[in-house]
Amino acid sequence: MKNRWLSPRIVFGFSMCPACKENKIDAPHIEPINKLMLSINSFEKEVREKAILRIKFEGMDKDEELKNANSVYFNNPAAYAMFKLAYYQCFKCKLAYFGGKKDCIRAQQEEQVYKPEELVCASCSAVGVEGGIKSCKTHGTDFIEFKCRFCCNLAQWFCWGTTHFCEDCHKRQCKGDYVSKKKPSELP
Repeated sequence: MKNRWLSPRIVFGFSMCPACKENKIDAPHIEPINKLMLSINSFEKEVREKAILRIKFEGMDKDEELKNANSVYFNNPAAYAMFKLAYYQCFKCKLAYFGGKKDCIRAQQEEQVYKPEELVCASCSAVGVEGGIKSCKTHGTDFIEFKCRFCCNLAQWFCWGTTHFCEDCHKRQCKGDYVSKKKPSELP
């Protein structure tokens, strides 16, 4: 599937009616459009299923937004997962992979140029090739844990589709103490 979004993050707004923005584009009588929409809808379903698994893994399925009857995400974990999490399409295998929480999107747009070839999932990356773990028997590659690129603590964030951060380094980055711009000797 060709990339149908303008930024690295997978979004499906383009598949909605341009007039009402509420209904999926549907043209069953026009075969090329129908075929394209079936492919897009299938890919969206795969991404949503991965996102729902990820919010459960992260414990986000217990967030207040899903319990509060006044919330737009009340009892709608799929919409909440798609709103809170960022998924990217692997340049090599074309599958969707988890790229971190959506909070990092603004920093990505401000600091990095989008290069599709840098978006590579854990299965296709060099991680695990040199004798490391290639896949978990239970979880596959979607839940492999990484270390922070800047201090080697366990990473909770994967920003810009390329960079792993622990919570502390991520906070520093977000507050303007850009660990991504520091020399190795200046890092923890």
